[in-house]
Amino acid sequence: MDPSTPRADSKSDLKGLRVRTMGKSADTHVLVGTQLLARRQFADAAKEFEAAIEMVPNLAAAHAGLGNVYLAQRRIQEASDCFKRALELNSELAEVHLGLGLLRLQERDLPSAVSELEEAVRLSPDMALARWSLGNLYFARRQYAEAVRQLEEVIRQQPALAPARRRLVRAYEALGRHADAIEAFERQMESSPQGALAHLKLGDMYFESQRYEEAGTAYEAAIALRPRLLRARLRLGDVYAELGQYDRARSVYEEAAQSAPRRAIIQTKLGQLNSRQGRHEEAAAAYRKALGMNPKMAEAHAWLGDVHRAQDRLAEAAAEYETAVRLRPGVAKTHYDLGEVYRLQGRRDEAEAQYRRVLEITPDFEMAEARLAEMEMV
Repeated sequence: MDPSTPRADSKSDLKGLRVRTMGKSADTHVLVGTQLLARRQFADAAKEFEAAIEMVPNLAAAHAGLGNVYLAQRRIQEASDCFKRALELNSELAEVHLGLGLLRLQERDLPSAVSELEEAVRLSPDMALARWSLGNLYFARRQYAEAVRQLEEVIRQQPALAPARRRLVRAYEALGRHADAIEAFERQMESSPQGALAHLKLGDMYFESQRYEEAGTAYEAAIALRPRLLRARLRLGDVYAELGQYDRARSVYEEAAQSAPRRAIIQTKLGQLNSRQGRHEEAAAAYRKALGMNPKMAEAHAWLGDVHRAQDRLAEAAAEYETAVRLRPGVAKTHYDLGEVYRLQGRRDEAEAQYRRVLEITPDFEMAEARLAEMEMV
């Protein structure tokens, strides 16, 4: 049902309403049935809609209401018959198109669902459930701009609807509208108490937007709520590294390593930090330690390859990149790095093959395009 549908506050209120309206109009039976449906009292709701239909057989709202009862009970054919009858009686009733849209969703007929929900929104722009359902459907179909338009309107109508805010954040992220995503997520956090994972998520959003100090504050809040939340601690170390506060970053990583000594990712963090500082032997040692814990960690092989390449140890670099490519063949940068090593070794054909593979994975990888253009000129 539409979240804006009026509801009785308690069972006693609803019982009182039914007593007061006995012998009244068909419209009143529809009102009571709608309230019962909102409380998921399907059998009683059906009786009210049936009573309305008995009194006024051509009352479209009663047929639509009964269709909604059947839909909630997954009685698809009966729901379909009710909605079709309601549509014959009044094609301008938004509730009918909403019901048909939700029915088509259950039948996985997505184009028809979109059409019906769009018609419901056209007929009743303030019908929040129609917009919410349509926004979710657009999101599922990766029509993110259309999803945003519907979800923003849902939130304007019902600011406290947390699921709509969460979905809106994801739609903004999919569109690359990171500032809007952050603002929407901040408002969501302001509206209700949030746990450590919400602060972690906010920190990640700040981090991706290069707002490192704000990210650090968010990660610290997550850690305060869950001191053993490893990801938040590692991300805080990443913040310090991005800010050039290498000693603080190292302290965070080393403390994490003491509390979780078998987690390979911590050693890769130390390896990256050492690489930033030009401490290649220490970086290589950290990556080897990570690989001792997880030999199939493709990223660690690639990063160890980076260390060897920085030291002009090309054969060792090639071996690590080749292992990384074998373990995770779809990473464009690793193929590019392997191509670079082959090029430096004079292995022209193999280098060219890697650059072409890069462009198969990421067609707009400009450096690979440039290398191929250079090779064609020689």
